[in-house]
Amino acid sequence: MHRQTFTTTFLGVLATLTAASWPNPEAIQGTIPGSINSTLDPGLIRRKSDGKLFLYTTPNDLTVFTSSSLYGPWTEEPNTALYNHGDALGPGNHGAPSLHHVDDLYYLFYNGHDGVHESNHDGLIGVATSSTLEPGSWDISAGYLGITWMEKYNILDPTLLPKNESRGQQSHLLGFGSYRNGIFNIPLSDDLLDVPAPNGGNNLAYNSTGRHDIEGSYQFYHNGWYYLFFSSGECCKRSGEADQDASQWHWPENAGNVYKVMVCRSEEPREGFVDREGRSCLDGNGGTLVLGTHGNVWAPGGQGALVDEEVGGVVLYYHYVVADQRDEQDVPYRFGWNKLDFSSGWPAVVSV
Repeated sequence: MHRQTFTTTFLGVLATLTAASWPNPEAIQGTIPGSINSTLDPGLIRRKSDGKLFLYTTPNDLTVFTSSSLYGPWTEEPNTALYNHGDALGPGNHGAPSLHHVDDLYYLFYNGHDGVHESNHDGLIGVATSSTLEPGSWDISAGYLGITWMEKYNILDPTLLPKNESRGQQSHLLGFGSYRNGIFNIPLSDDLLDVPAPNGGNNLAYNSTGRHDIEGSYQFYHNGWYYLFFSSGECCKRSGEADQDASQWHWPENAGNVYKVMVCRSEEPREGFVDREGRSCLDGNGGTLVLGTHGNVWAPGGQGALVDEEVGGVVLYYHYVVADQRDEQDVPYRFGWNKLDFSSGWPAVVSV
């Protein structure tokens, strides 16, 4: 996740946002996972062996919540995901977890920082493997993927699109990108631990306006289409000035300028993404609004998608802020989810 304020967003989004209506996040029993330090950029997966859900989130080397049901109750695990695995970055420098199951192994992709380039352009993406998903079980020996640093992208916010040979997709694809020239993907090796062509990133989506405010992509194949979800807008209550006192941080005044979930789609995994109106998402500022601020839900984003039998379909999960708490100094972020209806060919948030 990139941390800068911005003043503009996609053309037409503000009008759509004010007219749209979405259901609230589905009710969760017990404590809703969330705090200022524990629910940004959620990654969600259900373990194959016993159906246990694992919710990984950004801070403290990836805070972990578990549950047997999407409806809760959720339990915060006593140890974070990488608590026993130090690396050269030191503790507290890993984030934006993305969880996937491929060929009997679980894969965790996450953000790091190289400490060499300027702070808003020094991203790295690491990969780890586990057979259980349990905190402390991750093998991080593969380290960080050697994607070539370039001015045009930030190497942040990983997501995996597993190979789909029936559709002619011969390689696993890693999605990434934050601000700058937007969202990219790049082929991974068959074991998902290496990048054979480190400068082979394809540009998928871009916002040419303002601060180029798209990030946090999630690639998802469903019913003949490749969907590209991403967050647009300001993620967080902050000023963008690293040395400014936190009490001076603030949100944009307009709800249209904070995080919202957008989507584009294509029949190909590496090109041709358009929105529902047919606008190119690469050179036409395209993007169809899926979920925005509404009611007491402020700045939903950091999203992912999960096919889950418990709700009989696809789940959109995300973090959000309780709107009437958004001006508190230690504003809490919460985990939320809703079902998606793809009957029109485009994802729509619906109640279960």
